[in-house]
Amino acid sequence: MRAIVIAALLLAGCGASDSADPVENVALSPEALLPPTTPTSLAGVDFDKPVRAFGTEPFWALDIAPDRIRFEEYSVEGSATDWAVRRPKVAGTVAVIETETPKGEAVTITLRGESCLEVGAEDSRLPLTATVKIGARTLTGCAGENLAARPAAADNASR
Repeated sequence: MRAIVIAALLLAGCGASDSADPVENVALSPEALLPPTTPTSLAGVDFDKPVRAFGTEPFWALDIAPDRIRFEEYSVEGSATDWAVRRPKVAGTVAVIETETPKGEAVTITLRGESCLEVGAEDSRLPLTATVKIGARTLTGCAGENLAARPAAADNASR
């Protein structure tokens, strides 16, 4: 009888805990490993520095800088235009820029903190997905820091 009581007590200890701070066993998504969001950054991309978004089908590019937003659709000759500069509104894992074309057409740029691979090898992943809505048209692609817009590093070898 004593053995049955001890076994019952041991089994009761294996049940759910009544503690106020239960421990969860949760698998991490790749997005959980991205740097934290701040009012001026998302997934490690700083909006105080140049950002480039691009997509295929059709091929397009969008350069976002603190002083300029420039859009170009490569299948349309002479399509490069500057849009009214607006700061991104960052909330959670999303940044939204609402602006307009020079003709007054509404534009909504949505950047999400989700790993993105538009074209290329797996190591070419970018930290953001991009959706650009121009009037009724919607373009999708990827975005990240615009490395081509960085100032050239000083060449110490020529000194």
